[in-house]
Amino acid sequence: MAKRMSGEERRMQAAEAALKLAEDGLSAVTLTGVAEEMGVVPSALYRHFKSKDDLMLAVLARMREVVEENAKEAVSDATDPLDALRRLSRLQADSLYSRPGVMHLMFSEKVVGSSPEVRSGFDRTSGSFRERVRLLVEQGQREGVIRDDADATDLMFMFLGILLPPVFLNHISGGEFDFREQVQRNWRFFEQTVRARKED
Repeated sequence: MAKRMSGEERRMQAAEAALKLAEDGLSAVTLTGVAEEMGVVPSALYRHFKSKDDLMLAVLARMREVVEENAKEAVSDATDPLDALRRLSRLQADSLYSRPGVMHLMFSEKVVGSSPEVRSGFDRTSGSFRERVRLLVEQGQREGVIRDDADATDLMFMFLGILLPPVFLNHISGGEFDFREQVQRNWRFFEQTVRARKED
């Protein structure tokens, strides 16, 4: 007999199904479509989601979980904060590549113009990633592996520049541009720029 899913597990499964549907654009994400993707009747989802906005909040929560999972994995076994940032750039690129629906959400005017709750959820999701990066930069500055003559927030935005332009190019090319290699090429220039110089 199959194990009965908890409410939280069902919401996570629905969020992943919604991200799959989002590959065809935000308008493709409906409760009925998500139920079909999951192989359940729509009424099974209405117990967990009151509206499409509620579903979108679950999607954003899932995206935050992925950011946290990537950040924890990046830090584990990293030699220092700069190495953790290198690993995080790779993990985040791999996560985005495997979930192209995320990019449709990231660059969708419908998300920006949606309900205040969804906009706030999107801000929290992107903010959690930025904060993780900023804290790693600050730690690297304290430990002497990242230059301390630049503001940590400025270096955080510089790090975002490793990821976002190649990701956006993938989005506007309809997925034809594999951005993962470019992200790693960008990383090499970032590292050369931010690594602390040893005094002679």
